[in-house]
Amino acid sequence: MKWTGLESKMLSAAAYDDSKQVLYLRFRNTGHVYRYFEFTAADNRAFLSAESKGRFFRCQQSSENVVF
Repeated sequence: MKWTGLESKMLSAAAYDDSKQVLYLRFRNTGHVYRYFEFTAADNRAFLSAESKGRFFRCQQSSENVVF
């Protein structure tokens, strides 16, 4: 799994495990990593192409598939 740096005020990096369908997001200020389970490849493409990665994250934050 490879981490990709993000140009975001909120998030510093993201990684995606396609075989497990898990998105990992690292927060810029704290370094904490959130994991999103059942995150499809299509969801990952939408996230990476989103104009605002932080806004995309906040919209997904209410998901029950999030583990901190």
